Amino acid sequence: MIDTIVLTIPRNKYIILNHDRFESPYYGLGLRSNFSCKKNPTKTELLKGIYKPRLTITKRMRKKDYEIPLRIEFSIPKLI
Repeated sequence: MIDTIVLTIPRNKYIILNHDRFESPYYGLGLRSNFSCKKNPTKTELLKGIYKPRLTITKRMRKKDYEIPLRIEFSIPKLI
C-alpha cells in the first residue's frame, strides 16, 4: 500500500506568494552548502484534525549553479 507521496518541483515551475509562512533557519551553510526552509502544519492545526502537506524548499549548489526545488510530502490516506 502506498502511504506517503513526495513531489519535487523545479524552481521555474512554482511561485511562493508568502515567504513569511516558511521557517527559515539563520545559520551558515557549512560544508554541504545546503539551506532549507520548511512549512509544516502547526500544533494547533494538528490538534484540530486539520491535515496539510509538508513543504520544503532546499537551496543546493550544483555545478556552479543553485538548484532550489520545492518538495511536497503528503499522505494519500489522510487526504481521502
